[in-house]
Amino acid sequence: MLIECHSCEAVVDAKELCTNDAESQFMTDLLVGLYQCPSCSASLVGIQTGEKAYPPKAERVWPEPKSKFHESIPTTVRKSLDDAKRCFNAKVYSATAVMCGKAIEFIVSDKTDKKNLFQGLNELKSKEIIDARLYEWSEALRKERNIGAHVSVSGLYEPVLF
Repeated sequence: MLIECHSCEAVVDAKELCTNDAESQFMTDLLVGLYQCPSCSASLVGIQTGEKAYPPKAERVWPEPKSKFHESIPTTVRKSLDDAKRCFNAKVYSATAVMCGKAIEFIVSDKTDKKNLFQGLNELKSKEIIDARLYEWSEALRKERNIGAHVSVSGLYEPVLF
């Protein structure tokens, strides 16, 4: 059973220790299982819905997974934030900044007609869609994203302003 191990921070093919059909007020086809990570022997509780997947996969419910991004966030933004979270967990911080910058670019392109992030953020601020604090945070992130995404001729990171 594929399930995310909280200890290994990886999706593992866990050993199924036991399962039990469960019924909730929202779902009648629910399988609850106790699993063991093959790498670190951590115990995991996961659920499967009636959807059959190959290979079978369970959603970890204990230990409680880190929060997911709300479904109301557009898919492109949510995907970039998920990628940023994975980069952060892997301690690849320059890639984290790049993926967060990508998420902001999706938002800017959705809310403005500007082609570059610098101009788009300025428009969002001038239209009061974002406040001064969020603008300053976004600007700092934009600069860090540029450092992570662009290399100078000398081979050292230096910001490229858009």
